[in-house]
Amino acid sequence: MIVYFAVLLYFGVKGRKKDSSDDYFLGSRSFSPWVLALTFIASWYGGSSCIVSSNEAFKSGISSFWIISAPNALAPFILIFFAIWIRNLRITSMVEAADKRYKSPAVNGVLTFIVAWYMITFAASQVVAMGKFFSAYFGFSYAAVCLLGTIVVMIYAFFGGFRGVVLTDNVQFYLLTAAMLLLATVAVFAAGGFGNIVNVLTEKDASNSVGYFDLFKNIGASLMYLVSYGLGWTISADAWQRINAARSASDAKKMLQIVVITFIPLGSLSLIIGLAGATLYDTLPEGGILPALITTYLNPFLAALVFVGIGAAIMSTMSTAINTGAMTLAEDLYKKVDPNASPRKLVIAGMVSTIIVTVFALVIALRLSNILWVLWMSADILCCSGLCLLLGGFLWKRATKEGALLSMAGGGLFVLYNQIVDLGVKLPTFWPGWPYRLLVGLAIGIVLYVVGSLLSQPDNETSEAFLIESRTAHD
Repeated sequence: MIVYFAVLLYFGVKGRKKDSSDDYFLGSRSFSPWVLALTFIASWYGGSSCIVSSNEAFKSGISSFWIISAPNALAPFILIFFAIWIRNLRITSMVEAADKRYKSPAVNGVLTFIVAWYMITFAASQVVAMGKFFSAYFGFSYAAVCLLGTIVVMIYAFFGGFRGVVLTDNVQFYLLTAAMLLLATVAVFAAGGFGNIVNVLTEKDASNSVGYFDLFKNIGASLMYLVSYGLGWTISADAWQRINAARSASDAKKMLQIVVITFIPLGSLSLIIGLAGATLYDTLPEGGILPALITTYLNPFLAALVFVGIGAAIMSTMSTAINTGAMTLAEDLYKKVDPNASPRKLVIAGMVSTIIVTVFALVIALRLSNILWVLWMSADILCCSGLCLLLGGFLWKRATKEGALLSMAGGGLFVLYNQIVDLGVKLPTFWPGWPYRLLVGLAIGIVLYVVGSLLSQPDNETSEAFLIESRTAHD
């Protein structure tokens, strides 16, 4: 593990070229579709995805496909239709897109807060995943593992910027894929093959009514995950960062097509591992099914390889969240405070922001240790408060800054209120509980966006210029 950490730091520092903020956060837009696709996949099919997907497949069978795997494919699929428009804007962050569309400092400020809020909580979910997985494998305390792993990731994200993240992500993609393939193969053989898995789980189904092979079991709750993650991740800042890092608009679209095609088989590996685990164990092992299978059914050498592969996924996603969160603070906050800042000062601001995002994510992870809940919390933030103004800005010319502000305020406050309740504060609620409350928050955001826009004066000149630029190729 020490050798692996050293390799990570080497690749992170190797990508240390950072002459400007454009290079530090976008790698000078020099990456091919395939390289960007791998970093996209590595950062999204990360620790939380493979760990949560396998555990949920253990508990609920193939219907868990809707919780992580389906949203992982849905979000980039939707973005395929927006990628060329986004890349044509030649922006660094999604806040810059909102600035071009609405020309409102208030919209920019609120959206910056929302994006930073999202990226910090998303990074926190990876710290949680890292703490649970590593502590189960090594037997160390959850807090100690979170602290050590966070320091390693922060170092290579700090020195390497986006270029360092891309280099490490590409290494980590191959490690994760090999690890999950190996673990799935061993788990199936240990469970007696696919035929025995079907027979054993069918027998268990008769007594526990889990519905291991019913894709639409508990579909109502599952669709809430699909809506929250699938729509929320469509405007995830790290996804837009990769679109903008492409060499051209057409390359950005190709990158997303590769991602969509790849996510389905990767998600299937998690389902297979979870089902094989449910065949071998009656209850979910403490620490999750992945560490249990690794320590029980693999020899020490193979166990170390698989452990490194899955650990790589966790740190890959975490580094992406930290880098993108830092980009938001540096480009969309510091740059507004000091608009005449030199490229070097912006890079320094980005490095300082990397530390700030990492520290906040660590604090949240030490307070909240439920990976799925933290992921849900981060996705709800985007889905209810940012979806309308960002995607709607490309589609509806009549939309105004007043509508955008109302949508962010209404949806964001609704999510914040519910998160406070979830943390144990006794406050009244008059709507369905988790997960169905998402529909209420989403409806609030949409209604306020439409009503606020219709009741305010449109800026036709600004919206027309934005739409023309987004639809004009600059390759």
